[in-house]
Amino acid sequence: MDGPVFITDRGRPAFALLKIDDYYRIAGQSERSLLDVMDGIPGGEGIDFEPPRLQLQIQDASFD
Repeated sequence: MDGPVFITDRGRPAFALLKIDDYYRIAGQSERSLLDVMDGIPGGEGIDFEPPRLQLQIQDASFD
């Protein structure tokens, strides 16, 4: 697929859907990680967040 998909509202273009890579190129941005996004949240500097480590036990599959 080439180019954006236009979404109309009562026959008039209202939105444009495009590939994320195209959006980043047009916006002059690079892809941001979740950590980058979370670092940009205002007021979040002093929040301590240490989630507990997940204790996961994997069992063998039984195909009987």
